Amino acid sequence: MAVRIDQFEKELNQKRGEFEHIKKNLAECERRISLNKERQKYLIEAQKIIQDVAVSTQSSIVFRINEIVNRVIQGGFPEYSFELAYEVHRNKSEAVMKFYCLDEPIEPTEDSGGVLDLATTGLRFALWSLSNTANIIILDEALKFVSADLRGRAAEILAEICHSLNVQVIMSTHLEEVIEKADTVIKVKKKGKYSSVM
Repeated sequence: MAVRIDQFEKELNQKRGEFEHIKKNLAECERRISLNKERQKYLIEAQKIIQDVAVSTQSSIVFRINEIVNRVIQGGFPEYSFELAYEVHRNKSEAVMKFYCLDEPIEPTEDSGGVLDLATTGLRFALWSLSNTANIIILDEALKFVSADLRGRAAEILAEICHSLNVQVIMSTHLEEVIEKADTVIKVKKKGKYSSVM
């Protein structure tokens, strides 16, 4: 009977030791959970700050891009407008371009090619204005899809934007309505394999 009591005490002491070890592990786990909850709280606060800054920055950029693109589009097509908007999909911001005619949404590829031509030209100016690059934009036949009766006005709008943004545009074109609005014209003629300035 004494052996059984000794064995029982030995097992009891062993179980007490295991219990103390589990208690320490539990306390350590609870401490880590508490630290992680605190970190999570700070991460959520940091994420909120970053999202607020991103929204503010995106709003500023969107305003600038929309302003420039609409100035260019409406120079040729006053009834059309453009809107760049940021939408959140799967926790990520995505830029979405929308076009309107008389405030009705349209699919620009199914409408006038001139609107797209002006929109892409406006986007070039807008993106250039957001960058930190030289004051030169090179355009190749930028207004070729704008109807002939609107090209002169569209070229005037481009000239106004160039002056307001302090940017020089080098544009290759054969369109007389655009050439007439240029500050400087350099004519190039192809002779055989080579081109030469006239």
